[in-house]
Amino acid sequence: MDQLTTKPTIKCTKCQTDRDPSWYPRDRRRRSWRTPWCRVCLRAASRLRRTGLTQEEYDALMAKQDGRCGICRMPFADEIPARIDRSAVGAVRGLLCPRCKVGLSTFRDDLERLRAAVGYLERTA
Repeated sequence: MDQLTTKPTIKCTKCQTDRDPSWYPRDRRRRSWRTPWCRVCLRAASRLRRTGLTQEEYDALMAKQDGRCGICRMPFADEIPARIDRSAVGAVRGLLCPRCKVGLSTFRDDLERLRAAVGYLERTA
């Protein structure tokens, strides 16, 4: 019998939660072929390493924005993931949907460019 199907649940070594094996990414270097941390813990560790934002801070930010984009107020879902918006100096400003994050980065966080774009839209509408 296959190693992956012999154990119905696996305990995450970080959060100590029993989860289905599908919650653990494959890792061919390990004997069990699964990572010791579940996807939730791996994602939180990656976010902490990249942005310095802990899971608790991320959850607080998500609750503060009611689970919606900071600009367009679109609710976050699996198909519309939350993206962390940071200033040029690296300070976290909030959570945005992918479209709004691309829009801000296109204007390079320049208020004059954004005002010019709004003026253009108002003149041509």
